[in-house]
Formats: sequence, C-alpha cells, structure tokens
Amino acid sequence: ASDSKGLWIMDIKQLKYFVAIIEGGTITGAAKLLHVSQPPLSNQMRFLENELGAELFRRGARHITLTEAGEVLYRYAVEILELEHVAKEEIGSMRAGQKGNLRLGLVSSCASNELYDELRLFHKDFPEVHVKLFEGNTYEQMEMLRKGKVDVAVLRTPFPSYGLESVTIRHDRMAVAAAKGKLPVTNGTLTLKALEKRPIIIYRRWEKLVLDEFEKEMAVPEVYCVTDDARTSLQWAEAGIGIAIVPESILAWGKNLETAFLAEKNLASSLSLVKRRGQLASRVAESFFRFFKEEEERVEAERRSREGISDK
Repeated sequence: ASDSKGLWIMDIKQLKYFVAIIEGGTITGAAKLLHVSQPPLSNQMRFLENELGAELFRRGARHITLTEAGEVLYRYAVEILELEHVAKEEIGSMRAGQKGNLRLGLVSSCASNELYDELRLFHKDFPEVHVKLFEGNTYEQMEMLRKGKVDVAVLRTPFPSYGLESVTIRHDRMAVAAAKGKLPVTNGTLTLKALEKRPIIIYRRWEKLVLDEFEKEMAVPEVYCVTDDARTSLQWAEAGIGIAIVPESILAWGKNLETAFLAEKNLASSLSLVKRRGQLASRVAESFFRFFKEEEERVEAERRSREGISDK
C-alpha cells in the first residue's frame, strides 16, 4: 500500500504472502499453504513489485527464483515478521503478568553450574514463564539483542559492553586440557612457557588475549588450530590433536582429559547475563535479569563479609 504522497507503506499481509511464496517454492504451493486462491496472491505480488519498482522473482515452470532485489526484501521480510511475532508475545506477557516467554540467547561456552542453578530457581519462582532459547556466537547474540530478537543473553568476556547492562554469573580461570600423556608434567598449574613447541587449540574469541599473554611471557606458541566453538576445542583435544585452552567451567564437557590451570593471572573469563541499557524490556525479562542481579549482590556481600570489608 502507499500513502497520499506515493510513499510505500509496509503491508504485513504482503510480506507474509511473499515469504510464503519463497518458502513454498511456487505461488500455487503458497496459495495452498495460506488457504487462499492463486489469483489474489499473484495480484498482491504484482502490486508489491510495482510499488517497489523492482522485479522480486522470476517465475519458472516448476520453481521461482529470487532476484537480487527479492533476496534483499526476503531478508528484511523475515526479520519484520519475527519482530511482529515478538511484539504480540510481549504484549501478551504484559497482560498475563508473570507469564509468557523469555527469549534467552546463549553462547556455546556457557556451561556453568551457577547458571543452571539460577535457572532452576527462577523456574521454581516463575513456573508459568517458558524459555525460548537462541544459540549463537557472541557477535550473533549481540546483534539479536540489538534487534530485539532476544530479551537477554548469556555472554563470555571479553565483549564490547557499550550500550549493555550486565550481571556477572561466574568468574573463570583459564585452563588447558589434553588427551592422556599430552600435557607437560604438572602439579595442577602450568605456565604458557611450558606449552612452547606443543600444538595449541584456541577458541577464536580468546585468540588475541592468549597470544598477547604468550608475548608478555616471551614464549612462542605453536597455534595448530583456531576454532569457532569452545566445544570443538575440547573435542580436538580429546582426539589427541593438541592442547586446548578453555575457561575452567568448560572442562566439565570433556572426557578422558588431563587438565591444569594456567598460572597467568590475566588469563580469565567471566560469564555474564546482559541486556540492552535504557531499553524497555518485558516484565518477564526484567524479572529474570533482577533475579540474577540479586544473586550477584548476595555473593558479593558474602565475599565482603568473609574478607572483613566494610561498606563504609
């Protein structure tokens, strides 16, 4: 549709029709899927192309093919329809109070008893809240946060914190893991210097951090593989391919591994729950974030009491 000035106004129904055609493969298939007749569907697509001034797809005998313009519109149409669904869910959650869905993003390296314990407690207090899980790497999670596809996300440091509010779930020392007999002799702690001339497997997110620390120690690493998933690092270590450098909590995913902590104090990583700063979130999301915030404050208060630190 267009306004009186001739500007195109986004029509959700048109976008639904367009996406259905692409995913159905043909206009005939989409018409059956949508329970509408074919002529009105074809007319809507012609109208959409006229409004945009671009051909969106080429009609073949058996299948349609997207043009470059069609590919661009399809990408945005899917996002718009997802956000429409999210908006309806969020408004429904507001009407229902502490009911509804929590859209939670998780990175692959988020294994943590602290996280799982808090999730169990949250479910006990809010049994009518259901979790929709979205997995991906840190930058995918931050993009989903920016676009509002997830309410909150569990990330590992380091990550760009601008525009985000975070709660620390746990602090991790960095550790090494390898198949039996592949680690240097150790009393439970190793230096990076001891890993020289041994094949190292590093998760890409910590590559710079680890290599900078090697340089400080005047040690020369032999980086055999850089992975995009911390779990892959452990799997390669289990296969005897090299020594994986991972956060302490990730070690629980490994089997038949020798492990040790790294002595370098600068090599550490925290697991954090984050949300967008200054953005209105659903009541469910705010309750979830506050739940973890209160736990963080309780743990910090216990630490200060244990160490005899006054609040004054």
